[in-house]
Amino acid sequence: MAERKERTQLEPEGSIRVGSVRTFLTEMERFEPENGYTYFFRGHSRFSHQLLPSIYRDPGWIANEDVLFKELVLRCPNDFSGQESTFQALVKMQHYSLPTRLLDITANPLVALYFACEYESQPRESGEVVVFRIPTAEIKYFDSDTVSVLANISRRPQTFKLPDAGLDREAFNDHPEIHYLLHEVKREKPYFEPLILRAHLESVLFVKPKLDNARVIKQDGAFLLFGIDGGKTRPAAVPLGYLAAAAHRRLLVEPSKKAFIRKQLESFGLTQATIFPEIDKVAEFIKNNYATLSHAQNLKDARRPRMNFHELGVPTGSVLLFKDGQSQAVVVSDKKVELQGAVCSLTAATRKLLGLPDDYPLQPSPHWSFNGQSLKALYEAVHDGGE
Repeated sequence: MAERKERTQLEPEGSIRVGSVRTFLTEMERFEPENGYTYFFRGHSRFSHQLLPSIYRDPGWIANEDVLFKELVLRCPNDFSGQESTFQALVKMQHYSLPTRLLDITANPLVALYFACEYESQPRESGEVVVFRIPTAEIKYFDSDTVSVLANISRRPQTFKLPDAGLDREAFNDHPEIHYLLHEVKREKPYFEPLILRAHLESVLFVKPKLDNARVIKQDGAFLLFGIDGGKTRPAAVPLGYLAAAAHRRLLVEPSKKAFIRKQLESFGLTQATIFPEIDKVAEFIKNNYATLSHAQNLKDARRPRMNFHELGVPTGSVLLFKDGQSQAVVVSDKKVELQGAVCSLTAATRKLLGLPDDYPLQPSPHWSFNGQSLKALYEAVHDGGE
């Protein structure tokens, strides 16, 4: 229960709580079409997730961005033979989970909702759907010169940084750092003139990719392409004016409703097999769809946190009764009990009373009760229905 309180305090006050597809679509009606503007969406399973591309989520990645780029091309040359541009190469690298300076977005709000309902290591944290309102004139396409400039920052080393802000355009483009960047751009656009603007390098672009990728097509995908903030190790920031929802009106997806919403989305044709049309993902979807009930329960349990007695309202010193009606264990901490003079986990205590091997897999909660109530029921009340 303490964890639930902490989570609520972390969430922005006044946020909109989404617990069904119907609630979500009702909220989407607030974002009416406007001439000159286009809406994009992004869903992530944790509302605390920042709008940062993956290359900036680990210092080692951004420090070696150029190396990551070259290593993948070096090791998989057939996948990049005839690649038209650095941006399209980044799209393919993103597809195969290499950290890049791209951030996935979509033109379909239900696709964003699907991703906001993913399960992660913290299943009790709300997901979020971020809504972007972008001036249509500012949206770029895959062959844009500005896109080429920003994409090729990925080929420059960690030491790349912008010249002094006081330089005029000619002096700026004559600087050695910019000369090297121009060299990278001219690999794909030999006609490119030395007219790079500092403001472009420090921007975040909304880019529509070439539709030569089944996943991008299925997800109505587009990308945020991140520039830098003075130096390569600092990302440019998404302008606050691009965010359609005010900070106090963020769209959060209730953690306990994620599985329910996923099932609803299936009725709209949004499943793992349609979102990820590659054969391995389709096969995984089919396998899980026809899993036995016990296997499906195992998958569900694997996503839930370990039992914590204090969260269940079982304080230290409490006596737990085994299902034989005689054996007892005393709670000595949030995750340990004392049985027959030995301190151990409840799982170990259960194995001992059942005469099972130490590595035998089992769930201990169905075998114990507290004050006449099953520990399994207490656990499920907190982790399934107590949101």
